[in-house]
Amino acid sequence: MKLPSKRLFAADFIRAFAIIGVLAIHLTYPIYARPDFAGGMTWWLAQSINAISRISIPLFIMLSGYLLLSKTESIKQTLSRINKRLFVPLIAWSLFYLLWNNYWFGSGMNITNLINDLLSGGFGHLYFLVIMIDLYLLLPMFRHLLQEKTKSIPLYVLIITLLFGLMYTALQYFHLEQAEINMFLLVGLPYIGYFLAGSILGKYHFSKKQIYLALLVWLGATICTAILGYWNLQLFTNGNLTFWGFVPYFDNYVSPNVMLASLAAFIVLKNASYTKISSGLFAKIVRLLAATSLGLYVLHPFVMNIIDRALDLRVDFMSESLIVYLVKRSILVLVITTGLVWLIQRIPILKKSLGE
Repeated sequence: MKLPSKRLFAADFIRAFAIIGVLAIHLTYPIYARPDFAGGMTWWLAQSINAISRISIPLFIMLSGYLLLSKTESIKQTLSRINKRLFVPLIAWSLFYLLWNNYWFGSGMNITNLINDLLSGGFGHLYFLVIMIDLYLLLPMFRHLLQEKTKSIPLYVLIITLLFGLMYTALQYFHLEQAEINMFLLVGLPYIGYFLAGSILGKYHFSKKQIYLALLVWLGATICTAILGYWNLQLFTNGNLTFWGFVPYFDNYVSPNVMLASLAAFIVLKNASYTKISSGLFAKIVRLLAATSLGLYVLHPFVMNIIDRALDLRVDFMSESLIVYLVKRSILVLVITTGLVWLIQRIPILKKSLGE
């Protein structure tokens, strides 16, 4: 069934907002992650952008839940969707970054490390594809819970749980790094709530008063994220690592503050009126970003590596102000990455790596 144009533009806008947020997190990281910059004007700008952007991955997940959980398709069709849109891109870009990291960083090409990276969450930022594979694998069960009963569900659950047991046991014997914690079939579990929320909140009719309240919650939770991030950085400087980790706790996509901001933002963005901006140049930019979102996601670290070295855009060696560094680097990464994705989408064999 064809979706109404308003709903389609809302989906495009959320995708565009989310992908810009993902890029913003990585582009501002060299500033907001530095304790020696903390408290300065540019640091607060970078931290504010980071706080606003933390809802990006949850938005992608909720949008997928909203669009997919209401679909009626067979398990075969679901598995085909996983293979085409997620598994092929995951394998293609994992291999690409294996080769690239070996060339650029001299990281080596160890097949065991490749297997571990794939099974424990993907190469760096590619973990998002693993999250989505996990959630897509559970689609038939979620649809069953939200809609009518399906006879094939018990068999599907049996196969998934048996494979889970086999993989978990095998990984213990292979002793792959962190496999016990971050194994492939566990990465997406913390995000199930977002996936289901996308469908439930997406179908609910919110009043204007409720939408305005959600807007206030979004704003308040974002401010909390920015302030708590500053506080946590101060704790880190003083040797307190309580809320520190691979990602600081208050930046985590499943932290209370980010969850509140994400749920509220989805309500606002899904129910906003796009009548005045759904045509013209702005609408074209939104649709371009939405159409290239996966490509922008997988390719932007590669582009960042290139321009950082080619133009010496490394924050420790900058002769310009931090704000000039931030603006220049952001524009270059966005423009170059978008251009590369546009080119890849027009080469049939490469297009498949973007799930198309």
